[in-house]
Amino acid sequence: MEEIILPNNGINLERMILWGNDIQTIQFTNSYPSLTRLELYANPNYTSIDLSIFPSLEELLINNTGISAIDLGNNGNLKTLNVSETTVSTLDLNDIPNLEDLYIADCGISTLNIASLTLKRLGIGENITSINLDSQPQLEYLSSKGLGMPSLDLSSNTGLKELSLNSYPLSTIDLSNNVNLEEITSLGTDAGGLTSLDFSNNTQLTEIYINEIFLQDIDITNCAVLEKATFRGVQSLQEIDFSGNTALSELEFAGIRYVGQPNTVLSEIDLSSNAQLVSASIEGFDGLDNLVLNGANSLESLRLWDLSLLTLNFNAPTIRELLISGVSLETIDITPLSNLEYFSLRYLPTTSVIYPTSNNIKAVTFFGTNFQELDFSNFNLCRVRLWENLQLEKLILTGI
Repeated sequence: MEEIILPNNGINLERMILWGNDIQTIQFTNSYPSLTRLELYANPNYTSIDLSIFPSLEELLINNTGISAIDLGNNGNLKTLNVSETTVSTLDLNDIPNLEDLYIADCGISTLNIASLTLKRLGIGENITSINLDSQPQLEYLSSKGLGMPSLDLSSNTGLKELSLNSYPLSTIDLSNNVNLEEITSLGTDAGGLTSLDFSNNTQLTEIYINEIFLQDIDITNCAVLEKATFRGVQSLQEIDFSGNTALSELEFAGIRYVGQPNTVLSEIDLSSNAQLVSASIEGFDGLDNLVLNGANSLESLRLWDLSLLTLNFNAPTIRELLISGVSLETIDITPLSNLEYFSLRYLPTTSVIYPTSNNIKAVTFFGTNFQELDFSNFNLCRVRLWENLQLEKLILTGI
């Protein structure tokens, strides 16, 4: 669709959403005094628009279009503006004092003056090389993407609740004043990223997502209300203390981003203080000597991938799902796991499993193991999956 012709009388039109139509021309033939929302996302051949005919406009999304300039002089009611992925190079925000949400990534704008605004949400990209956030103490959400930002001062943004850093170029960031922070995402690059994160003042954090291969130190000990923690690619991390995270219910902890480059430094993961932990996945720690589960009394799902553990003590009888892959254990003793329902072994030298006396296992998956014989007799199984167990000679399924 290349052209849209709208009716002469647009007095009742309140919303217009035209996504991904490859529009080149829209004939706005009159004023549209009732239009409050206009979305033209993903129309790269649409290059210009007269916004003066939309005096009541509150939400404008022109991201991923060919538009190179906009005049907001007649749009004083505007609350949401997205000009990301355009060629817009200048933006006068003085006539839209009611603006609350601004997204301005991957466009031609390099500096931004937001002193006249009272923003709640702000998204900026690597095109922005300079911005002063001191005038925005009420800002609740900030997303910064790309390597263009030489510095980012968040000391005045005391109302910040959610922070997303994507390809952040510096090694540290000061979050000590952001005491209301609830969620943080930090994604580094192969070229650089954060080496240290201090959340000691961020006691309201409930969710963190960290993917930083250069991260060495992190302090989360004061994050008592933290519920969900995801760490990926933390192959440089030296140590971590989960003892203060008593509300933690979900943990994904991976010390590897690329095959053959695991974390070889971290030697212990202690989850004994995490009594609310329900789900844990731990992967890629070649120096791990000790995994402490005693005290994780709510744990239901445990997944262990590519660890150097020589022993495993399953002092968590609540576990219902257990997956072990790439761990050098010849014998696995799961006798304490009387509630276990799903059991999976993959790529292990294991040749012996000691099962619970009271066996509740309903599904098993054995993939790439060295077992010569598997005896599931008298199990209450509903599903059996066996793949590439090249040494397997005998399978016993009687009484299931």
